[in-house]
Order: sequence, then structure tokens, then C-alpha cells
Amino acid sequence: MRNELEDILYESSPVFYRERILDLEETLMCFGFECGDGWFEPLLEFSKETRRMNGLASKHHICFVASQVKEKFGEIRVYWHLRQFPDFSEVNPDDEGIKKLFVMMDDAISTLSMRCWNTCEICGSVQDISTTTRGRMRRLCKKCAACHNAEIIKHHHKGNFHEPIHSKQ
Repeated sequence: MRNELEDILYESSPVFYRERILDLEETLMCFGFECGDGWFEPLLEFSKETRRMNGLASKHHICFVASQVKEKFGEIRVYWHLRQFPDFSEVNPDDEGIKKLFVMMDDAISTLSMRCWNTCEICGSVQDISTTTRGRMRRLCKKCAACHNAEIIKHHHKGNFHEPIHSKQ
């Protein structure tokens, strides 16, 4: 993703992306967003949601922090962890409020995943999206697939891939 788009995402949820400035030994966010510009809008909505969730999480002396955001096998992946506030010694994982926050994060990631699944990773189009391969699997619109000479993989639903379709000339 282009740096200027990454900067907007970082600003939209500074606590969630706070570790982006750390070294590789500490986080993979030092690589930035490892996906195409087309997924910027879904990621922006997700980032705004993580900012809201971190506002709620602060009442429990914790915050959600991104470890890595990337494309893998044509899908968005978000890896995250919790950080405790330094002045708070113990977080109770059985606390109902914390359990709700975990469900909210799972829901936000599921929503992001479905939005990206239905969005071209390159241009952001939501029309005629297919899984393609040309070195790696990607979710592309027909126009971007053609521009990148990518082969479309026929599928019925997310995660159910079949043999590539070879056009007969």
C-alpha cells in the first residue's frame, strides 16, 4: 500500500497501530500494510472501529494493538494482541466486558474480511471480483486481472477454490 494511504490509516487508529515504529524483532507492523491500495476503504472503516473499541477497552486498562496486517491467499489477515496499561497489574479474561470486546474485535475482523473479499485489491472496485493467480492468489476485478495477466480461479464461495479455468481458443 502507498505510504500516504498508510499514514491515513495510522492516524485513524493511533493506538491500534502504535507499534508500527518498532523494529522487526518486536513487530511485523514495521512493514506497514502488506496489501494493495484497493483495500484502503475497508481498512479505514476497520481502523475507525478499532479506535472506538480501544476507547471502550481503556476502561478495562487494556488496548488492542496490531501485530501485522497483510494479504495472504487472496484474503486480508489481521494479527493483533492486547497491551495492558503499565499501572494495572492484572486483566481478568473472564470479565464480561473484556469478553464482549473480544467478540467485537472478532466481528470487526470478520466484517473487514468479507469487505476485502468482495473488493479488488488493486483498484477498490466491487464489480466482478474473482480469485486470481499469477504467482500468488489475489482478489481482483476482471479489468485488473486482465491488466496483470492473472488467471481466474472458479469458486463457489469464500475458501472453496477449484481448478483454474483455462479458456479454450
